[in-house]
Amino acid sequence: MKVSTTSEKELWQRFKRGDTTALEYFFKTYHPLLLRYGSALRSDESEIEDCIQDLFLNLWNTRAALSDVNSVKYYLIASLRRLMLKKIAQQRIQPIEFADPVTASLPVHADYQNQLIQKNELERQETKVAQAIDNLPTRQKEALQLKYLQNKSYSEITEHMGINYQTARKFVYHALRNLRKQLACLIL
Repeated sequence: MKVSTTSEKELWQRFKRGDTTALEYFFKTYHPLLLRYGSALRSDESEIEDCIQDLFLNLWNTRAALSDVNSVKYYLIASLRRLMLKKIAQQRIQPIEFADPVTASLPVHADYQNQLIQKNELERQETKVAQAIDNLPTRQKEALQLKYLQNKSYSEITEHMGINYQTARKFVYHALRNLRKQLACLIL
């Protein structure tokens, strides 16, 4: 069932008032898109699914406080991106916990070494990603940077690069595909 933008705005209002059929419509309609988008940030499909579930659960729990949106699709994509980036950041932070104040004053060489190893591994991975990005064709690299580093919409990318909408999407798609190929080879 195809719903117009106006109808989606009405559905959004119904969703905010607690209509579960509107929630179900948004989930069924945008789940495939959100899954594809999430796979650009993470490779673990079950982790992406968890984030999508968390997104809709958070939306449902805070629905009364949500503001009106111009595009439900872009709102969901941006919300998923924020949620996934937050989870990625939380996974990288591993605080050291001590059992009691006496042991807190003792040096913890093993934990420190593990943290150094993790830091070095992260730096190595960041270097590989930077190299892979540098190996991209110039236009793909430019489109990728505009989309993900400057958070530009495809419409803004078309204006900035002087290309049409479909070409902007292709540049980003091909850049991500090339990055995946390059990084898969580097990891092996």
